[in-house]
Amino acid sequence: MQVFQEFLGAGPWVDAVFDHVQDKTVDKLTRNWNGNTNGAVMESVKSGGDALLCEAFKCLSDGTDGFLTLVRVYGGALKVGDTVKVLGEDWNEDDDEDVAFAQITGLYLPHGRFRTSVNTVTAGNCCLVKGIDGSITKTATIVDTKTDVEELATFAPLNYYIAGGESTVKLAVEPLNPSELPKLVSGLRKVCKSYGMARTKVEESGEHVVIGVGEIYLDCVMHDLRHMFSDIEIKVADPVVTFMETVVETSSVKCFASTPNKKNKITVITEPLEDPIAMKIERGEGEELRGRSPVRSEATSWWY
Repeated sequence: MQVFQEFLGAGPWVDAVFDHVQDKTVDKLTRNWNGNTNGAVMESVKSGGDALLCEAFKCLSDGTDGFLTLVRVYGGALKVGDTVKVLGEDWNEDDDEDVAFAQITGLYLPHGRFRTSVNTVTAGNCCLVKGIDGSITKTATIVDTKTDVEELATFAPLNYYIAGGESTVKLAVEPLNPSELPKLVSGLRKVCKSYGMARTKVEESGEHVVIGVGEIYLDCVMHDLRHMFSDIEIKVADPVVTFMETVVETSSVKCFASTPNKKNKITVITEPLEDPIAMKIERGEGEELRGRSPVRSEATSWWY
């Protein structure tokens, strides 16, 4: 940089960065957008058009019983009073049930512990939106109600790299007063909405469990569940790791099945996957294998 200042000034350096460094916004859209990257909506976003396209990352408590949704605006503008279309993670062209219409009742710019109320948020900004969290579970895509159905698509859900993207520590909870179970259930729903990697479920035994990435994470979850989302006394069990079966060695007993005419017999054994295949699955590279005929791996002796 000092060389440019001595001989050419800062102008050529800035021009070079502007001309040759890839736009991170376009790169993110290309990687995370599940729709046509050359469609009308995406072309409008790239050219600074009016088509509304936003990504909702998570829901934050507003200090009362409501939520504010953290949103990044890629195209168009959000305005207080506008009605938008909220597409959930499970939305697709063949199953359009995970969609809702919501009216924006407030827009805020976050800065530290405070937020400033505004009437309009334009492309390139992150903001907090009030009034659209009703149908959002984890993440969502926000578009204009006038957007053609053929152009609709969603952003890919957030990919958490910690712990392989899976929550593995389980905590059983129940209200100290059994009559307050509905409050606990409502609070657990809010926990799922506020914590990206938290999951809740009801076991076959009937107990409610919260699943997170670690004990400190679950400690934060329980603090908010007790004091913000349910305001009840809660009993908790000791945290345990969720049960996940695996294969560590070749099975000693063969399992077999015969056809009704006794002329065909299938024998099955289990053994651990070879390291190259296991690493490929851990990296998430096995999804493209679904729905096709098995092939033999060149690096291993496995068919997959």
